[in-house]
Amino acid sequence: MQRRKILFMILCVLIVLFFNCSNENISHPYNPEKKYTPTELEQDFNALVTTLKQAHGHLYAYISPDGFNDQTNAIKKELDREMTEMQFYRLLAPFVSSIRCGHTEIKPSLNHSHFLNSHRISIPLGYVLLDSKSPPHFGRGVIPEHIIQPCASDLPPAEDPILKYALKKIEINEATYPDIHKAVRDGNLENVKSILSSHQNLLNAKDSLVGHTPLTLSAAYSKWDIFQYLIKLGADVNIITRASTTSMHCVCQHDRPDMLELLFSKGGAPCLKVKDIFGEYTPMLRAVQRGNKEAVLFLFEKGASPKETTKEGWNALHLAAKCGHRHLYEMLKQKGVPMSAKDQYGKTPMEYDWVRPEPIPMDPSLYDEYVGFYSWKEAPDRAGVNIFISDGCLMLDDNSLNKIYPIGKDTFYCDHDPWKVSFYRSDMGVVDQIELQFLRRSVVLEKVIH
Repeated sequence: MQRRKILFMILCVLIVLFFNCSNENISHPYNPEKKYTPTELEQDFNALVTTLKQAHGHLYAYISPDGFNDQTNAIKKELDREMTEMQFYRLLAPFVSSIRCGHTEIKPSLNHSHFLNSHRISIPLGYVLLDSKSPPHFGRGVIPEHIIQPCASDLPPAEDPILKYALKKIEINEATYPDIHKAVRDGNLENVKSILSSHQNLLNAKDSLVGHTPLTLSAAYSKWDIFQYLIKLGADVNIITRASTTSMHCVCQHDRPDMLELLFSKGGAPCLKVKDIFGEYTPMLRAVQRGNKEAVLFLFEKGASPKETTKEGWNALHLAAKCGHRHLYEMLKQKGVPMSAKDQYGKTPMEYDWVRPEPIPMDPSLYDEYVGFYSWKEAPDRAGVNIFISDGCLMLDDNSLNKIYPIGKDTFYCDHDPWKVSFYRSDMGVVDQIELQFLRRSVVLEKVIH
């Protein structure tokens, strides 16, 4: 018996020694302060660029080749000194994010991730809503300033809304909480007031689809009474949606300089230079695409630059020409938008000069057969578009509203955006598909709800 006790004690000692040695080997070899030479950094960066060019299927979908090369050269100039892994990561992360691909990202090494986890200095991954009236409570831990870096944008860090509001994002379980977003879309101000009176934490809540807040949604759907009420309550005017759009982008879908003035009066100026992920549109360029002259004039007065361009290098005149908004030409020239500027395809604005199609007569009673919700047949729960009738007009709801008018058999055009909308019929003659011909691509969707 005594012999067994001695053997057991020896075994315990060996186990303790084993784990101590193991922890020693795991915890200490990685040194986050280790610095790498400029040669090592450049070799790694060249490998990254080569991999992106060879392996990425659509590297230039949201950034031009020249823009990519300019950023590559800019980073190489920074590789003239030794850096730690985290310093190198902070330099590369905005570069990788600039290609705007949700499937492409760069992360610190596993060793560094283990180090962060073991030392509890990483940003908490979640939060707890204590009750319907309490603000979100984030997990334990302090976020050191040195690990919070500005996102890639044109704004200085102090004014960068993506950085400033990154930690204010609030995701809501829509099955648990009242659907504030539906109340906004429906234009039901009293319902909005009722919900917010008992759920103040929903004021800046983002929906699960686009990341719309009640404020951005009210602007997109031109529910101006709700928009003004939300701002009065203190809604954040600078929150960014998942598409990198702001409330200013959404207001610019309509010709409402008075609502833009309201945003500026509440500190919305930083959003003037924020670009979305679809085409790198600033709010001013969005207003140009929609043909909203008064909104464009207002934004120029507030500091919008005549040199602003989309990812293709289209300036405001390029966009006005491509969208058939000839009424903007003279004003844009007076504001200094260059007529001779060439896009990445080597074309000047007037090479895109185009006249929007004229409407043809159509009996409104025939609109009913187009009404319905259209989405991907294999995934009907995914985002789609809704076609409905309002005030005798056919409307397209694509997370914003467009009136569409007939230009041919089963063919319509948006009254603001440069989008052609075509409907297709089954062998039985029933409308069962829609094709949306956007400025850059076309999408065909199935009718899933009639």
